[in-house]
Amino acid sequence: MKKSRIKHLFAAGLVALTLTACNEDSKDYSGSYVNDSGRTLVFKKVKNNEYIYTFDFGAGQHNRTTIVKENRLYDTDNELLGEFENNSYKNNKGTIYTKQ
Repeated sequence: MKKSRIKHLFAAGLVALTLTACNEDSKDYSGSYVNDSGRTLVFKKVKNNEYIYTFDFGAGQHNRTTIVKENRLYDTDNELLGEFENNSYKNNKGTIYTKQ
């Protein structure tokens, strides 16, 4: 009886973990985000949790490959760049960009 119960709990936990992992991949943060001063960031989903992050820094546009993990945006060196919250993105300097 105990073995059956343990197997059932293990299976339920495995299903819950799988659903959580699938949910992370199903989120799509693609789109344009604008801050109060009018600066725009554009996120384009490439695959799974990988995005191309485009921003204008005055002298032209810059593209950067990024990765989203648990609503947080990282560069390819695993440096935290910012966090997605509802329909906004807040960079690591505290500037908030609202999704358009």
